[in-house]
Amino acid sequence: MHSNNESVETKLQRIAKKASTDKRCQFTSLFHL
Repeated sequence: MHSNNESVETKLQRIAKKASTDKRCQFTSLFHL
């Protein structure tokens, strides 16, 4: 159970990091426009 929860948490963290980076990219692109 614990291992499963950890894997899910890591996945969520990765998704959150990707979302934050994507948002930054979007903001930079908007600034360039």
